[in-house]
Amino acid sequence: MKTDRDGNQLWDFAVGTSADDRMMGLLQNADGTYTLGGHSSGGATGDKSSPNFGNKDIWIVQVSEQSPLTISCPADISVANDPGQCAAIVNFPPPVSTGGKGAVTIVCTPASGSSFPVGTTQVSCVATDSDGITATCFFAVTVTDSTPPSIVCPPDFTVIAPLGRISAVVNFSTPSAIDNCSIAAIACSPVSGSILNLGTTIINCAAIDSSGNTATCSFSVVLLSPQSAAQQLSSALGQLVAQQILNAGTANALTVKLQSAIQSMNSGNGTPAINQLNAFIKGVNALVVSGRLSASTGQALIASAQQIQSSIP
Repeated sequence: MKTDRDGNQLWDFAVGTSADDRMMGLLQNADGTYTLGGHSSGGATGDKSSPNFGNKDIWIVQVSEQSPLTISCPADISVANDPGQCAAIVNFPPPVSTGGKGAVTIVCTPASGSSFPVGTTQVSCVATDSDGITATCFFAVTVTDSTPPSIVCPPDFTVIAPLGRISAVVNFSTPSAIDNCSIAAIACSPVSGSILNLGTTIINCAAIDSSGNTATCSFSVVLLSPQSAAQQLSSALGQLVAQQILNAGTANALTVKLQSAIQSMNSGNGTPAINQLNAFIKGVNALVVSGRLSASTGQALIASAQQIQSSIP
């Protein structure tokens, strides 16, 4: 043990066996080391690796005065993720070491400048001196995901309720969502498969990522009665007249068929309504064949009429 002039311990060093060991002399060398001499009656125990060769073997030990090796890590670090990434490049100051013998090397795992994933990663830093003595410290790097996901809802669409009903079960596709990390859940309200009433219903949807960030979107579902759908189809004919795609006489002839179908549906007569819609479809086909109506416009009118028909029992 070495103390200062006030009796404070500077360092402590012990060497020996499990038997009777005695130091008989101490010499401070010019290079700052110490040579210790004494005798031991112990065998190959403790710090002695060979058996006793006599009653009391002489031993000589040289020790150097040095402070113990220590290492101090930086404080815990918290950063946001890099844009568009589920991680962040994190640089941190090097740990500080004291004491030890000779040159001291410090290695941290993961190293400064590494890509740290979202969440908390423990960094381990080890200092090693020239004698191979090591000291270790730890600190945490936390990367927080602050990027919300992206969500895209289905387009607005229209559904026709069964004839005589004021509501219908409506199904729709799940919105698509992407995230820099991962999507935890996608939910809509009302859910797909819900019973919706006539009129317009707004469907609100949200995507939640694995860190709790959210994004929302919405779309409209319009539920029409077959009569209202037929009336909208009649209005579409009027727009074709306004655009000079159809003449008024031709459009009126088709409108008459639609109005007859509406009257039959209002009376609860499904079969006459279907027949009138068939007549409407036949008339539109004739216009397409004669070249007075484009195939794409004619097909859109026919598809609307067929959708109305499918709602009539």
